[in-house]
Amino acid sequence: MKNTCVGCGLCAKQCPV
Repeated sequence: MKNTCVGCGLCAKQCPV
């Protein structure tokens, strides 16, 4: 399993609120 943080998700906490 690779750490693929694509878009807005739990891995990538870069979600514009």
